[in-house]
Amino acid sequence: MSAATAPTVPTKGLTVLSLDGGGVRGYSSLLILRAVMLEIKRVNNLPEIPKPCDYFDLIAGTSTRGLTAIMLGGLRMDIDASIIKYQKMSGDIFKRPRQFPEKPILDAYFKKPWFSEKLKRSIEGVVEATISPQEKALLQARGVKFSDAGMADLGVVPGVGTCDVDRFVCAVKVEDLTTTLLRSYPQPNTGLPETCQIWAAGRATSAAPLYFPPTSLVTPPSAAPAEFFDGGMKNNNPIAEVKDEVFLAHRVETPRCVLSIGTGFLANATGDRGFWTKLSKWATGGFGYLGWTLLQLATNTQARHLEILREGKYASFRKNYVRLNLPGKLANVGIERWDKMEEMRHLTEAYLATEEAKADVSRVVEMLKAGRNFAV
Repeated sequence: MSAATAPTVPTKGLTVLSLDGGGVRGYSSLLILRAVMLEIKRVNNLPEIPKPCDYFDLIAGTSTRGLTAIMLGGLRMDIDASIIKYQKMSGDIFKRPRQFPEKPILDAYFKKPWFSEKLKRSIEGVVEATISPQEKALLQARGVKFSDAGMADLGVVPGVGTCDVDRFVCAVKVEDLTTTLLRSYPQPNTGLPETCQIWAAGRATSAAPLYFPPTSLVTPPSAAPAEFFDGGMKNNNPIAEVKDEVFLAHRVETPRCVLSIGTGFLANATGDRGFWTKLSKWATGGFGYLGWTLLQLATNTQARHLEILREGKYASFRKNYVRLNLPGKLANVGIERWDKMEEMRHLTEAYLATEEAKADVSRVVEMLKAGRNFAV
């Protein structure tokens, strides 16, 4: 079972959306979220598919799902618009010219990232095209350049819908491999505001080694810049960080709903690396730990999920926890394979048609359908 059993369906309290990383496989998680929002539309008899920002108090993501957290929470995008934007971004970022087959391996060995500057341009383009006129005017009135707009600068304008969705993305510090959360709200322990720019947070959480270079950021209370890379290298499933943040920032032990959406897992993983995996480890030797970790993410996300279900420290947190994730072939799709989206769509639709997935979606909708009503 992917959901923990609860005696009653809660209708009030904090609602949380947690999104796994997985590169272009995040297309699948958006389709799953769309199925949830479509069912809310049906159950509540709404004229159109509602926005996730009207149903989730906290949206967290890692890697490219960090970008989704920014789009859905900060930019208040509807699910169909975010899917279209994500499809375009994936093609813009990951499409490469034809080249000899060995070039990616050689690039990895000599530490040359595969997609470097495309990521920053795509993030800035999405934010600039989607940010509301009111927010643009406020930034101009404060003398803030658009490129300097911070995580806390989005979602603060009255009159443009639900605006106060908390969101955070995960990044990993290159120096010591510690996890850093880049938030849209003040740090719970220090009260210090987040200072990093939107594009920098999006790039830092998505900077997978081999694919993108690390990003330099200043994160309070430190005044010195540090380099960060993809949060998915340690927290491709950020659910443990979500649990800690829910308590630290909101003093909530049992949220009304915790929806965790994955990007595929290997149901019968054996741990056998195989010849090509071993070769990839050797080829990425210039990246050491990072090159090998990149190959283990699909397995690690499932391990995090099982920890939530089994370990005593998560007993209160998991009462209203549901995990939606595809077993099988999706996990084998490379995180840069934007050309596999049609295959991902078919796999996701087949998963959503299963009785288990239908039951899990229904349970999530029962917990979410009342909308946001958490009193901070």
